[in-house]
Formats: sequence, C-alpha cells, structure tokens
Amino acid sequence: MKKNRMMRLASSLLVLTLLTTCVISGTFAKYTTQAGGSDTARVAKWGVEVSSTGMLFAEEYDEKSADNSAHTEKNTITVQSINATTGKDSVVAPGTQNTTGLTFSITGKPEVAVKLAVVVTDSDTDSAKDIFLAQGTYADLTTGTSREVQGAEVTEDGGEDTVTVGNGGYHPIKYTLTQTKGQTFNILVNGGTLAEVENALEQLSKESIAPNTDLSEQFGSFTLTWAWNFPEKENADTDKMDTLLGKLATDSSIKAKKDNSTGNFTALADTDFSTTTDIKIEISVTQID
Repeated sequence: MKKNRMMRLASSLLVLTLLTTCVISGTFAKYTTQAGGSDTARVAKWGVEVSSTGMLFAEEYDEKSADNSAHTEKNTITVQSINATTGKDSVVAPGTQNTTGLTFSITGKPEVAVKLAVVVTDSDTDSAKDIFLAQGTYADLTTGTSREVQGAEVTEDGGEDTVTVGNGGYHPIKYTLTQTKGQTFNILVNGGTLAEVENALEQLSKESIAPNTDLSEQFGSFTLTWAWNFPEKENADTDKMDTLLGKLATDSSIKAKKDNSTGNFTALADTDFSTTTDIKIEISVTQID
C-alpha cells in the first residue's frame, strides 16, 4: 500500500515537471521579422574645363609672321612698339592683322545641372573698348599742319581741309568671331565691331543646362581674329581718319574737331575717340540647385 502511494507521488511530480517545462518553453518562443538594406554612392562627376590659347594683339608685326603681318599688293608692313623690348605695350596700326587670334573652348560632361555665364568687359569692368572716331567733322591732318602756341599749350591747327565721319562712327579694326562644333563651322561676327563681338558672346549664356550634357558638343570652340586693313583701293577719307587716330595717339589735345556752328576747330572730347582697344572675356560654368 505504501509502495502504491510512492508511485502515485512520483507520477504526480513527473506530470508537474512536464507542465512546468511547457510553460517555460512557451515563455521563450516569439515571432521574429527581420529586414535590412544597403546602398553605395559616388560624387557626381564635374570635369568641366574652360581653356584659352593664343592672343589678340602683339608688340610687333613683321614679315616673318604670316599670321601677324600686313600684306598689300606691293609690300609687307613692319610695325613695332617703342616698348617692344619690355613686352608691356601691344600696338595696332593700319595694315596689321591677326588671323590666328584668340581661341577658347568649353568642355566636359558634368553629371549635374549647370549654368553658363559669358561676360565681356574691358580691364575696368566696363564694356569692351574699341578704337574709333565718333560721328562728326574733323581736320584733315594728312596734308601737313602748322603749329601754333596758345599760352603754354601747343595745339594742332586744323587747317581748311576736313573729313566727315558718318553715323555710327569709324571703327577701323574689323573683328571676326567663329564657332566650330565638330565638323560645323559658323561665323557669328563677320568683320564687325567689338560691340558686336560682345553681344554675340554674351548671348551664349544659359541659365540652365541639363545634367550629362556634353558641353563640347553643345558649344564647341570659338576663335576671335581681327584686321585693320588698308582700303582695297585709294580712299582719301580712310587715310584722313587713320592719320587723325595716329595723331591723337601722340597728342590727344590737338584741336581737330570742327564746330560747325562757328567753323572753329576744338580739342576732341573723350567720347569723340579712342586710341586704345581693350577686351576681357570671362566664362564661368556653375552648378545650379
């Protein structure tokens, strides 16, 4: 009898142990959901380059340079700045030219949207400066002039002969701007003024260019050249205007502008002429938002 009670007690402990094991096992079981992700990136390519080669003006132009010498039917003109040895003064004169000029290009295939800005100024951030004579009547200084002293000032006597510069003024240097894209060749300015060159270049500016645009294919390269030609045939007015510019380069105070109301000759105002030329081309490519 006692043995049976012991057996029943042992069986009860076994059942209790099994129940406890089930409870513990249920406590540590749980739902599990797992997720993850990974990614890589690199910096977007830029690779934009704006480059320029060549020059517009020089200290001398001689017969040894086919690109920078002046050619006529009879001879070749040699021009040299008085400061050529120091390399400080570039000059221009009737009969000079530069047929290779200044070439600049925009290349690259940026992976970002960009804007292109082309700004043309002179060294003082004004508009490009051209050599010119403004509209008006001027003394003819090609036939020799007399000198007269008025106080301490030495002035040029205008004489009787004159030359008239018409509407738009006289711009002796003719500029040519070309664009090359692959096998395509375009003339943007053909024998024009610096104002025309400035306008053509600044029209290249764009506010938005899409990512992955090949800038070389879109814009190509540009070349700016110039010539101050002798007239194809004898032209007395051109000679008079060129000579006056040469005189003004020597002495800007000469009395060479005719006042049509009085018939007297007076000194030219700063707005009547320029004996210097100055152009500065700035090209920038910038990422946009």
